Amino acid sequence: LAPLRSLLFVMAASALTPQILALFQPGPPLEYIPPPALKTSPTLTGFGQYTSNFENPKDVDFSQFKNIEPKLDKKIRIAKERRSKNEAHVQEEEKQWDPNANSNATGDAYKTLFVARISFDTTERKLRREFEEYGPIKRVRMIYDKKSGNPRGYAFIEYESERDMREAYKRGDGRKIDGRRVLVDVERGRTVRNWRPRRLGGGLGQTRAGPDIVAQMEAAAAAAAAPPPTSTAPSSSGPSAFPPPPSSYPPPSSSYRGDYHSSSSSSSSSRYPPSSSSSSYQDRDRDRDRDDRRRYDDRRDDRRDDRRDDRHDERRDDRRDDRDRDRDRDRDDRSHERSHDRDRERERSPAGGHGSYHH
Repeated sequence: LAPLRSLLFVMAASALTPQILALFQPGPPLEYIPPPALKTSPTLTGFGQYTSNFENPKDVDFSQFKNIEPKLDKKIRIAKERRSKNEAHVQEEEKQWDPNANSNATGDAYKTLFVARISFDTTERKLRREFEEYGPIKRVRMIYDKKSGNPRGYAFIEYESERDMREAYKRGDGRKIDGRRVLVDVERGRTVRNWRPRRLGGGLGQTRAGPDIVAQMEAAAAAAAAPPPTSTAPSSSGPSAFPPPPSSYPPPSSSYRGDYHSSSSSSSSSRYPPSSSSSSYQDRDRDRDRDDRRRYDDRRDDRRDDRRDDRHDERRDDRRDDRDRDRDRDRDDRSHERSHDRDRERERSPAGGHGSYHH
C-alpha cells in the first residue's frame, strides 16, 4: 500500500500549482545551539581574619552619642514644626478673610441655602430644577476650583423669600441628585458671628480632623521611657492581680447623644441650629445617625421604586391585553357585518344573487 499511496500523491501533486506545492516542502534544519554553561557559585569563607580590624569598645568615646536625637523625638519635632507653620498660615488667612466683602456672594444671606456633597456631574440648571419646587429661585452659584476649573461639590442657592429658603432647608436635606445624597444648610459666613470656614479650622463636625498625631507620639515616647512595671505574683486568697480599669475613660456615647439632643432641643428657639461649639462625640453620633437614616431611606426608596415599576408593568400588560381584546372584537364585528351585508345583497339580487341584467 505504501508504493500505491506515494504514486497517488505524486499524481495528485502534479496537478497542483507551485505555490501550493511549496507549502508541503520541508523547512531548513534547526541550528544547533550548545547548552549554556553552568554558573559556579563563589565559595563562602569566614570573617575571622577581619576581627583584628574591629574597634575596641574600651577605646570608644560614648559622650559623642549623647546628643543624638531619637527617631521618635525627631518625628514629634517635625510634626510640631509643621503644625506651627500651618497655624501661622491659618492666622494670616483669617485676618484677610471677610465674608461681607466677597463680591461673588449672593444678595441676602438670610435667603441663601448652602448645598454640599453635590455630584461633579450636576449642573446649575439641574440644581435649579431640583430646588425650584420649594419656591422661586433668584440665583444659583456653583463653586469651582480656581486652578483646574472643576466643581468643588457645593453651591449656594438664593431664594426670593426667606420662607421658601426655610422650607428647602427642612425638606431638601438628603435629597438624591444624580445618584448622590446632598446636604443642605443655611449660609453661616454672614449670619453666624465669629464663623470660620473649614479651610481656616472652622466648619461643622470633626470627622475630617483626624486623631492628634503629636499627642499619640508623645504618649508613645513617654511609655517607652517609663520603667517596666514590676510583676507581682497573684495570691490565691486575695483579690485579683489585674489592675482595676482606669477612671479616665470617657462616658459611653449614649450620654453624648443625650446631651446633643437636649442641647439641640433647648436651642430650638434660635434662628439657626447651633454652630461648631458641639463636641466631636456629638458630631460623630449625629453623622452616624444621619448615615443610618439615609441608608434606611435608600432601602425604602428602592423598595418603593420596585413596587412602582411592578405596578407599572402590570398596568401596561393589562392595557395591552385590553387593547388586543378590543381590536379582536372590532375585527370580528366588522367581519360579521360584512358577511351579513353580503347575505342581504344576495337575497335582494335576482336570479339567486348573480345580479344579471338585460338591456
